[in-house]
Amino acid sequence: MGTGQMLLTVMAVVLFGLVVFSMNASIVGTTEQMVYSSVGLNAVSLAESIFERANNLAFDEKCLTTVVSNVSQLTDPSFLGCDSAEIPSLDKTFDDVDDYNGFHKDTVISSVPYHVNVAVYYISYGNWDAPFGGKSFYKRMVVTVTSPFMPGTNAKVEMTQVFSHYSHRIFY
Repeated sequence: MGTGQMLLTVMAVVLFGLVVFSMNASIVGTTEQMVYSSVGLNAVSLAESIFERANNLAFDEKCLTTVVSNVSQLTDPSFLGCDSAEIPSLDKTFDDVDDYNGFHKDTVISSVPYHVNVAVYYISYGNWDAPFGGKSFYKRMVVTVTSPFMPGTNAKVEMTQVFSHYSHRIFY
């Protein structure tokens, strides 16, 4: 084999190596994006499952035993959260929407850890973002899901839903 043939062979091997390296980088990048998408979808599913459970609960503890027609009858904002009858770490024991206030849990889906935090507070009609200091016929639930496998620093999925005493849901 002559010098020219040897040079062509070396160049072919180098070119083949560059093509393989480029394809490998592309496959790794695609796989990484698929993992991030899967983690994000699971986080959304966790938040939605909280909303679905809450939709089947009473608006307020007071609504379980009486017909509430005045906001003064509702639970005081400082007492939103679990009552003595509920177990704070077990949402299956909750009987009204605001029992989720302060709820948190850790769970694992497909070997990926997730942390779920829930906050519930009163809001005033028309001002859906800011907590309302008093009582109202609207409560906002914020579900935040985090995972160390989410891309970026402080990455999280945060979803909200507004619940109404009037038995219709308002999505935000």
